[in-house]
Amino acid sequence: MDRGQFSLKIPLDKEMEIRKRDLMGSLDIDAMSRQMNAAKERGLRVIPLVDKNRAQFAQMIAPNMRHLVKQKYLTTPELAFLTSICGNIEMHSNAIVSYEDNGMGQYLKVTDIAKLMNYSERQARRLISSLIEKGIIYEYVDSLSMKKYGRVVEERPLFLNPEIVFSGNRNKINATLCRLVINADHLEKTSKDKKSIKLPWKLWIEHGCEFGRLYRRDTWLKKKKEPQKKKK
Repeated sequence: MDRGQFSLKIPLDKEMEIRKRDLMGSLDIDAMSRQMNAAKERGLRVIPLVDKNRAQFAQMIAPNMRHLVKQKYLTTPELAFLTSICGNIEMHSNAIVSYEDNGMGQYLKVTDIAKLMNYSERQARRLISSLIEKGIIYEYVDSLSMKKYGRVVEERPLFLNPEIVFSGNRNKINATLCRLVINADHLEKTSKDKKSIKLPWKLWIEHGCEFGRLYRRDTWLKKKKEPQKKKK
């Protein structure tokens, strides 16, 4: 072997570490600190660059899901459906939407959901209707269509209850979604066909706020009793 052509190969992770160290060594931290303080004095804010992970996710609210399982509130087919549909929840809105290239972001119809999840349309409608009645899925109904025709004549957008699964920041839940769930809290209601479900974590939004969040049940109960003051 020609020793003149021999070179030692550095592992990639080690090479990246060396480059990062060299870069940090070339920065004047004191000068940067002075510039940030000067910007602050002028009412400006310096925001650090953060490399965000763009992988879509939907997080299950574990204590609430355990409670549903313990109470045997959902059937095995309903649990399977709920798990499968999580891959089609839109970030922040919790709407059930398409992620196909030719329909990205569009609300999924029941027929679309059936096809996507390999259900018959009858099976999909039965499961969705049951989950709506149980407060796991919510639907938006156009009141104008109801007034005009006296019935629902078109597919309704479907939303997953953020108290069960949420795609986004649990401390910044969309205000409209909060109102939808709070004003029609089917889980808490008791009827002859079902018992009330007391979830450990509940959704609440303060009057005038842009976002709601999840609270422990004892805190939620206190907030429900407090008079709502408009936020300044």
